[in-house]
Order: sequence, then C-alpha cells, then structure tokens
Amino acid sequence: MFMEMQMHTIADTRQLSLDGIITTDQARIIEARAREAMAGMAINTLLCAGILAATFGTIFWLASAPAVALLGTGLLAAGLVILAKGGDVYRMFGNAAALIGAGMLIGGAGL
Repeated sequence: MFMEMQMHTIADTRQLSLDGIITTDQARIIEARAREAMAGMAINTLLCAGILAATFGTIFWLASAPAVALLGTGLLAAGLVILAKGGDVYRMFGNAAALIGAGMLIGGAGL
C-alpha cells in the first residue's frame, strides 16, 4: 500500500472567507491544522539537530574508530529492537537510537 504524500500550501484564509470561497469555520480549521503542521516541523527540526549533535559529540568524545563503530552497532540494534517490540510511546526513542547508532556506525567505519 502506497502512502499518499501531502503537499502543504500557503493560503490567505481571511481573504478566502471574505471572497466567499470558504466559510469562517473552515478558515479556522485550516489555520489550526497549519499550526499543528508547523509545530511538528519545528519539533522534527530540533530532533534532527539533537541527533546530529549526539552523533558527532560521541564520535569526537570516544575518538576511536572501533569504539565508535561498536557503540553505533549497539545503539542501532537497540533502536531496531525498540521499534520492533515497543509501542507508539517508545517510537521516538527507537528512531533516535537507530539514527544515532547508524550515524556512529558510518562514522566509525569511515574513520
């Protein structure tokens, strides 16, 4: 089953409601959904920056390619286990651990 991609657009909901294209209730719903999407994008941006900082910080802290690769393998495995067996509550931790582990594994193997 393919997931349908959503495209977010910018619309002047006030002008659309004044022109009679949408109602004021519809404009409020669109604005609320836009705020949710923007908050989600901001949170994802912060999470990505944190994952990169944790990955690079650990690589420079350990300063040993085999140690970085070994720890990365462990984190990647732990993240995959959490994603496979954990519920929705732990999904963020599983994703973060898997991404940090993959970055460290690549960084350690690359060095």
